[in-house]
Amino acid sequence: MELDELRARLTHFAAAHYGPHQVVRQLGGFAGSHGGLTFGFEIWNEATETRTAALVIRLSPPGVRRAANTDVLRQVPLLQTLAAHGMVQYSFARGFWASTSIRYDSGLVSNPSDPAKVAADPDYFDLLPYVNLDSNIPRVRPRTIVDAAVGYEKRSNERTIWDVSVQLSNITNATALYNFQSIFVGTRLVQPRTGGVKLRFFF
Repeated sequence: MELDELRARLTHFAAAHYGPHQVVRQLGGFAGSHGGLTFGFEIWNEATETRTAALVIRLSPPGVRRAANTDVLRQVPLLQTLAAHGMVQYSFARGFWASTSIRYDSGLVSNPSDPAKVAADPDYFDLLPYVNLDSNIPRVRPRTIVDAAVGYEKRSNERTIWDVSVQLSNITNATALYNFQSIFVGTRLVQPRTGGVKLRFFF
């Protein structure tokens, strides 16, 4: 499947599952994928310029029977237990709207680093509380992130003239990790509490 076709399908998926203003970004394949084609991508709210979700999709290779390690559908129940995301958006009269979202992640598998070496590393020792390196399968510890936004959209004759939105990300200012020493993206921390304002004009 070409990336443009996959992007179009994922855009429909994003709109159906996360609501309006959702776009797909950072779509790309993972090297060394076994038993299927694996792509990572992010879903962003274009109206508020905030990331809604970071996801991975696995596809069976073209023309290959879905069996054994190419039967990607049998992996769905397991993957669905790893995260949950909910979003509520309400549109008021006269173009005002408000939304809030909450996302729970059980934690991605991390690089199997030696805890003692990490504790002695000045670049990583303070991240040890946020990753479990002693389990059979090392994982980033679970996290729950809450975001909220309010906005106004000025429309005329079924056309948007301008809009403005105010976004507050990570309301509880939770400290957490997305990844820890990942071979793909390294170590990524959840963004601390952040506020932003966006104003757009449409010509």
